Amino acid sequence: MSKKVISVVTLALILSLFALGTQTHSIYADGAATAPATERPEGTREANTSPFCAGINANAATPEANGPQQQPRAAMIAAAYGVTYEEVIGWFCKGYGFGQIDRAYAIAKLSAQGKTPMTAAQVLAQVDAGTGWGEIVSAAGLTMKDVNQARRAAFGHGRGNGNGHGKGKGNGNSNGIGNGDGKANGNSTGNSGGDDNGNEDASD
Repeated sequence: MSKKVISVVTLALILSLFALGTQTHSIYADGAATAPATERPEGTREANTSPFCAGINANAATPEANGPQQQPRAAMIAAAYGVTYEEVIGWFCKGYGFGQIDRAYAIAKLSAQGKTPMTAAQVLAQVDAGTGWGEIVSAAGLTMKDVNQARRAAFGHGRGNGNGHGKGKGNGNSNGIGNGDGKANGNSTGNSGGDDNGNEDASD
């Protein structure tokens, strides 16, 4: 076989291999383009399927026949910040944790007294946008210590001291009539949901 014939065969073989490689690459590229995304876009949350979300989310579990009518912690947060239970459970059913909801309401309550007031909805929107809690708090002119103290105060777990003293004299006679006196001292302290150094709790 002449060198010319060998060269032609070799060239044909090379072209065939190149065409096969191009076709294979095209198949993989098409597959990658049509493959479903494995990560949710930023700012989206998976709806909660808790039975307490029945009537809010279509795929929520069926509530127990004799179960509580309200989610206990959602009810506590609503009472602590003076908002409706429906509003709090609505955030929960959208996929937010109770720690996040609690913190958002605390920031909203504190910022209402400052120059840059924010609502809980605005706070959670920033969280969805990828903004960190520290940045959100700082933008509101607050510190994490302020927020954690507000969270404790909202649930009635602030700190306090009380002292009481009483003095008197009493005498009793044989007829059972008498007056008595005594002394009383008391102190009370409380702490919950973080510390005074501004550290966050683990409820998120």
